[in-house]
Amino acid sequence: MFAPLPTPHEMAGWDRLCVDDFGILPKILMENASRAALQSLSDALATGSQTLASQHVLLLAGPGNNGGDSIALSRHLHDLGCEVLLLHTRPRHDYKNEAAYHLELALKAGVPTRLATDLDARDLGGYDVVVDGLLGTGLSGELRPDMLNLVRLINDLGRKAFVLALDIPSGLSGFTGHPLPEAVRADLTVTFEAAKIGIAQPEAAPYIGRLDVRPIGIPRALRKAHAPAHVLMTAGLTDLIEKPGPGLHKGTAGHVLIIGGSAGLTGAPMLAAVAAMRAGAGLATIACPAGIADAVKASRPEVMILPLGSGREWTPNMMAALEPELARFDAAVVGPGLGRAGDTANFLRAWLTTATLPTVYDADALNLLASQKELLKKIGESAIVTPHPGEMARLLDLDIAEIQARRSECCRLLAENTGAVSVLKGAASLVAKANTPVAVSPYCEPNLAVAGSGDVLSGILGRLLAGGLDAYHAACFGVLWHGQAGSILARDFPYRGNMPLEIAHVLPQAIKELKGHVQR
Repeated sequence: MFAPLPTPHEMAGWDRLCVDDFGILPKILMENASRAALQSLSDALATGSQTLASQHVLLLAGPGNNGGDSIALSRHLHDLGCEVLLLHTRPRHDYKNEAAYHLELALKAGVPTRLATDLDARDLGGYDVVVDGLLGTGLSGELRPDMLNLVRLINDLGRKAFVLALDIPSGLSGFTGHPLPEAVRADLTVTFEAAKIGIAQPEAAPYIGRLDVRPIGIPRALRKAHAPAHVLMTAGLTDLIEKPGPGLHKGTAGHVLIIGGSAGLTGAPMLAAVAAMRAGAGLATIACPAGIADAVKASRPEVMILPLGSGREWTPNMMAALEPELARFDAAVVGPGLGRAGDTANFLRAWLTTATLPTVYDADALNLLASQKELLKKIGESAIVTPHPGEMARLLDLDIAEIQARRSECCRLLAENTGAVSVLKGAASLVAKANTPVAVSPYCEPNLAVAGSGDVLSGILGRLLAGGLDAYHAACFGVLWHGQAGSILARDFPYRGNMPLEIAHVLPQAIKELKGHVQR
């Protein structure tokens, strides 16, 4: 369901504990990493007309462990029959420890090597593959001029050659995913044992290419005992729901209540309701002020309407009419199109003090909570709150820039403040729960950046809560499902232009594809 997503510091701790607790030497891990990279590169090129053995390969190796991985890989490629040139960025005597050990092996194997500063970039044309082993995940400051020039060289060669980055594209921060100030643009990044937190950030997406995570022999017991503070959502989350059996009927497939809609905002609750049904809910009902019920109902005959009161605005006495109906619902979504007019805030207060259904709070429900923060503690652990950065800023009394700079910390803080599960929406959406790793979505889908997309997500989450999932796993699963829907739409709408309802309509295809990605 989840893959570890360590910081560079956490990964360095794993490496250290391999030696201290298990006696696995760093040079063995480096050898394993090089073999993993060889297999990854071979797999990536297998679809072409040429074999890996026929390729001309240029490898660049810095003096650290990342360079050591590149040096060890050069030996395997040379042994395979590739025409190889290994460029070391420092004189040979500057390479120490494991990198020096593997450089000695490469030289004994006959790998051709040159000092990078001895070559003119104009002499480096004609390579099929360029391997980036300049710098690893621990980069903290900006690239030195010599390294910046080599990053630019790789990118220039990459116009014609296939670029493989080892562990992380050089120049990217392993913590934030930001280029410092530039980074290698890889076609394939093979990262070892686990993706690093920086790689999962939306800022890293233009540089990673295809990401391939390969094991290098760090014991499972070690990874489990020293789990990182972040995890990556995987398709294994789909195991949380089974394929429907022949005895299923609408009454057992989950009934989702959508509380929303107001004058001028009648589409949002309908998007949430349709998404809940496209995600597999047997029934969806929208509760809204009676004065707008016809406008809400007009477009979708399959969604039921529960009109409340007699006017067009929310009032707290509507809760008295709604409360006797709650027993027939399995979960609720509060907020799509709710508005903030009149007594809506007092209706929300009445809901929070009365209802016990697992609930998703979205959109205007969050804006109303931001204006009466004493209610945040009433949300409860069976709830999910789904702010975008602007709503998160209002809930935490911070500015949006600070939210974006401290996304993980802010998402966790909202979870702690409310006791609920917090979803910070955006590229690489986050899910947080108190005393639980922050889960990161692998998706950065521009096709989800459209008004109404959040309403669709809230409907998916409502359906998963109605199906009996706990709030944390429902949130992670729903975010993953929503992301896959965006990925599907990108194929048909590569320049965007899809409507939010189309996100809902591809949900059945998205779950089918996710189920197909699960490794057994």
